[in-house]
Amino acid sequence: MTDKQITPIELSNSNPFDSIHTCCAFWCGDWSEDHRLAWIYGIVCGWEDYQELQEMHGWDDEAIERLKYLHKEYKKENTAYKKDISDGKNRVFKDD
Repeated sequence: MTDKQITPIELSNSNPFDSIHTCCAFWCGDWSEDHRLAWIYGIVCGWEDYQELQEMHGWDDEAIERLKYLHKEYKKENTAYKKDISDGKNRVFKDD
C-alpha cells in the first residue's frame, strides 16, 4: 500500500458537492414535477419560487423552512470543502 498525494487541481475536479450540483443544474428534466426530485433539487440548487412548490406538493411552511435550511447547509458545506482543498487539507489517499 502506498500513499498518493493528490494535487489541488485533481481534488477540486472531484468535489462531490459541485459534481451533484452540476448534475442537477444541467439535467433537462423537470425537477419540480415529483416531490422527491423537487426536494433533492431544493437542497442542492435551491428554488426561486417556493410557494409554487408548496402548493404543487402540499408542503407546509415548516417543510419549506426546512428545505431552505438544508440548502443553506449544503452551500455552507461546499464552501468549507473548497476551503479545505485550498488550505491543503484532506489530500492524502491510500491505494488499496
